[in-house]
Amino acid sequence: MKNPTKANASPQRQNECIQSANADWLKEDFMGILAHELKGQLAGITQALEAIECHQLPDGAIASDAAEYFDFVKAITNNALNVYDNMLGMVQPGAVTIKKLVEIAPFLHKCVAPFMINKTITGVDLSVRIHIMPGTKIKTDAIKIQQIISNLLHNAFKYCGSGTTIYFYAHVKNGALKFYLTTFGSTIPREKCKIIFEPYQSLDKGKAGVGLGLHICKKYSELLGGRIYVLSKNGITKFNVSLPITTKTN
Repeated sequence: MKNPTKANASPQRQNECIQSANADWLKEDFMGILAHELKGQLAGITQALEAIECHQLPDGAIASDAAEYFDFVKAITNNALNVYDNMLGMVQPGAVTIKKLVEIAPFLHKCVAPFMINKTITGVDLSVRIHIMPGTKIKTDAIKIQQIISNLLHNAFKYCGSGTTIYFYAHVKNGALKFYLTTFGSTIPREKCKIIFEPYQSLDKGKAGVGLGLHICKKYSELLGGRIYVLSKNGITKFNVSLPITTKTN
C-alpha cells in the first residue's frame, strides 16, 4: 500500500494525512499531554503569586509595583482554559487546526510577558527582541504557537542557573515566522540532541518534569506545517522554530 504522504499525493491529501496522524498522536497520549500542559500553566500562576508575595509590605499590603502580577495570574488562568479547550477540540472526530487572524508582534509579546516575572523567583533574566513590522497579521493557530513558546521558556528557565540570561528573538522571513531561544552555559550532548524531541526524554532526571515539553513543541510545529530543531555547542544552546505563514500588513 502506498504512503499517501509521499510527494505523488496531492497537497490537500498530504495535509489530511498529517492532520489525521497528529490527531491520532493526541488521542493516544491525551492524558499525559493534558496533564503536562495544564501543569505548566499552574506553575506560572504559582510563580506569579510568589512574586506578589515578594512585594508584600510589612503590614501585609501589596506594593503598587506588584499590581501587574495580578494581570499575569489572570492571563495565565485564561491560557490554561484555552489550552484545555484546544486539546479537547483536537480529539473530536474531524478535528482540524483552528486558525484565526492574529497581529503577530503584540501576540508574541503577550506570550513571553508572564515569564518576565521569573527573574524575581529564579534569578534568571529574559531578553526579548521581536523584529516584526507593526500591523503584520497572520492566520494561524495562536494557542499552539503560544504553547510552543511556553514549553521552550519553561524548559529554559528550568535548566538555566541564577545570574544567566535567556534570549528570545523573533522575525518574519521568506514566508515563515521564525523564533529562536538561546541560552548560555551548558551544552546538550550530541547524542541527546538526536532524541531530545522524543517523548519522555529528559535532559536531567533530577529536574522536575517527565520529558514531554519539547516533544509537544515538535508535534505542534509539525501540525502547523513547520519544524523545530536544536543546535548546542561550546556552551551555547539554540532552539530554532520555523512556521510557514501568509502575512497581511495594514
